Amino acid sequence: MAIRCICLLAGFLLQVSIWPCTDGLLLRGKDANATQSKGVVTLGKVIYQPTSCNHHLSVVDNVAVSEALAHKRVAAPKASGSSTQLQALQHQKIFVVACLHNSEDIMQHWTSELVRLLLALSAAGSPTSLFVSVYESGSTDHTKDYLELLEGHLNFLGIPCKIVRGGVTRGKRERIEFLADVRNRALEPLRATTEVYDRVLWLNDIVFCADGALQMLAHALPEPQGGLGADAVCGMDYIKGDGGKCAFYDRWASKDATGRIFRNFFPIVNYGESELEVGQAFQVFSCWNGMVAFDASIFQKQRLLFRFHREDLGECAASEADLIFRDMWNIGRGRIAVSPLAASSYSDAGFKKCALRKQPIDFDTSSAISWAPAPKMSSCCPKDRGEDVINYRDCFNEDWNRFNNSVPRLNSSTSAYISLGAYAGEDANDEDWRGDDGDEDENAEMQEVPSLLKPNGEAAGDDGET
Repeated sequence: MAIRCICLLAGFLLQVSIWPCTDGLLLRGKDANATQSKGVVTLGKVIYQPTSCNHHLSVVDNVAVSEALAHKRVAAPKASGSSTQLQALQHQKIFVVACLHNSEDIMQHWTSELVRLLLALSAAGSPTSLFVSVYESGSTDHTKDYLELLEGHLNFLGIPCKIVRGGVTRGKRERIEFLADVRNRALEPLRATTEVYDRVLWLNDIVFCADGALQMLAHALPEPQGGLGADAVCGMDYIKGDGGKCAFYDRWASKDATGRIFRNFFPIVNYGESELEVGQAFQVFSCWNGMVAFDASIFQKQRLLFRFHREDLGECAASEADLIFRDMWNIGRGRIAVSPLAASSYSDAGFKKCALRKQPIDFDTSSAISWAPAPKMSSCCPKDRGEDVINYRDCFNEDWNRFNNSVPRLNSSTSAYISLGAYAGEDANDEDWRGDDGDEDENAEMQEVPSLLKPNGEAAGDDGET
């Protein structure tokens, strides 16, 4: 679910770069030997190996990606070789945003595919129609160093950005309260600008393909441009579970159009399973699933924000990713869909096993959705205060919209931050944001037993499920 935005615990000084980004070291190939210089740990030379992704939709091959990462040449796809969907996306203003924590294991792949995606979207010499915002906190690996390098790549590409390294920490706050806070912080540049964006593209610390992200963005296009006219479109995220069996991951945030929670295995949804199986988009009540594209006006014009549940009203103790969609339904922005071809995972092994074969070869032009109204009832799988696990046996159906359509919004007299101050700068070694320490039985999640964690062997960074 949306809890992968795990930007956490840091006893480090806040480091921020705003456009123009500072030059980073050139990533040339991983060397386990880090060097210490002026108190800052920097990576050795790192070589970006080509990813396992194709480039059918992006039309940006591995040579173009490599040359961009080496700061040699910027080669965007030629208009003559681009599809009508890609050309439509190239004329949109897209705000790309991520929250990262201890993401070193996926950073080479993540950076390479992000660069491929940006090259595809910035054709016709319009890199300033893009913006990249990354908020990192509490990493004890080389995530900060990779982000320093990313700044250099974005600077070379001419793409405006804001990179925060060493942001606020969780301290003793509730997990969802903290995650809502850092998501709102990552959106700060969007709220501060006078530029009007079309889409906000959230990327978890996932192994993904630019082609999958492009398909998801294409499904989000207005209907006259071949899209679904959606307010939000999510991907699908998978993990490799017990015995190598692939399972859908982000159950906590995801509910189908009937309001029922997704399952790990077939049938994953009660409504839309046939579309899911053939890679066509289908309507849902809520989702996140590794990546999601929102209509930017939801944040810029209508001022919705990520938030904690309202305990005084008896609101479901759901994730910040679930609550944002409930608020969207209440303001008439309930065109929410899943784009199955935007498949991702949280490790290279999980991606190759479960998500790579699902990537698109051509832009989907056959999906069509007759948008239905919101269901009256929805699953609530509450997270108890002080706990960081979910017991799916405690789920129940509720009238989710029993608060007279009340929707919290960000305005000039409120803060996007939640309970800031006393908890900032708490113990930098606090790892309780993960929920548990990962020694549960590997099948726990699969058997719908309480757990927000991935099975052992999968990274537990900003997972969409905590």
